[in-house]
Amino acid sequence: SRAGRRVQAIMKEAVELTLLDGSVIRKDDFLYYKDAPIIVRRRTGKQGVKMDYISKEEITLAINMVLKSQYATESDELIREVVKIFGAKIARGPAIKRIDSVIKDLISQGKIEMRPEGMLDLVRN
Repeated sequence: SRAGRRVQAIMKEAVELTLLDGSVIRKDDFLYYKDAPIIVRRRTGKQGVKMDYISKEEITLAINMVLKSQYATESDELIREVVKIFGAKIARGPAIKRIDSVIKDLISQGKIEMRPEGMLDLVRN
């Protein structure tokens, strides 16, 4: 509808003005206060958790939380625990793919490692 397009245009302009101000930054499709820490937030309510609405940075923090508390963990278990942190009961296809993608990025960045027995763990120096 025309009203919907107008609202979207106003929102887009407001975001652009906020970015120009410098107090907010954009990473991918997410906006962050420039100096605020990223925190892991449990989603509540009756609606399911949509992993596309959770930034890679927040998923990374959740992965780190699990690996710091459990140490080496199988990939499937790590994904299940991360999903639970965000308030979902079951890991489904889109959530599994998104979290697995972040895990692969962290492995390629040298932040987590696949151990010889197939377990994932934080790289500890």
